[in-house]
Amino acid sequence: MSTPDRAPIIAWRRDARQRLIDARLGLSVADRQAASQRICAKLTDLLRPAAGTVVSGYWPLHGEPDIRPWLASLVARGVTCALPLVVEKGAPLR
Repeated sequence: MSTPDRAPIIAWRRDARQRLIDARLGLSVADRQAASQRICAKLTDLLRPAAGTVVSGYWPLHGEPDIRPWLASLVARGVTCALPLVVEKGAPLR
């Protein structure tokens, strides 16, 4: 069985990622902060992990929503929050 050409998929993902970054960075800081606050509020409404649970998060880059306040609220309730670790470029995150 032949392997499909992944080049179009890789190009689409790269272009889509850049479009999303550009769209986020095109928003004002105040609009990004307000959106982050709404996302944190929704996460609080939807997810109520118990103490001792491990929740994976991320450090916001390139205008991504900042969920660190929500993660901090979880830690305050005894939830363990984990961030991905880049061990090597191009390798899976840990």
